[in-house]
Amino acid sequence: MSLIDCFTDDELLEELVRRRNSNKSNRQPARWCEECLNFRTWSEKSEVPADYNPCSKKHQMDFHTPTAWQSPECFGHYRTICTDRQECPQ
Repeated sequence: MSLIDCFTDDELLEELVRRRNSNKSNRQPARWCEECLNFRTWSEKSEVPADYNPCSKKHQMDFHTPTAWQSPECFGHYRTICTDRQECPQ
């Protein structure tokens, strides 16, 4: 019997989520929403409305701002998991 057998599946999943969330603000997302076919930039000449969502699927996105050690290019919208993601052709 290993140490991991002492924990329930729910306890193990909660620990994984806790670790992911505690570290979330300090790392750069692996995939940016701007690289998805569902991302729409504002192209009108007027001001961007406060309720504008660049995701054509209307998903809520987070915005990553670079920390001091990251390159200034490391910013943008992202979702940790997105089942509707479609990669842009290169």
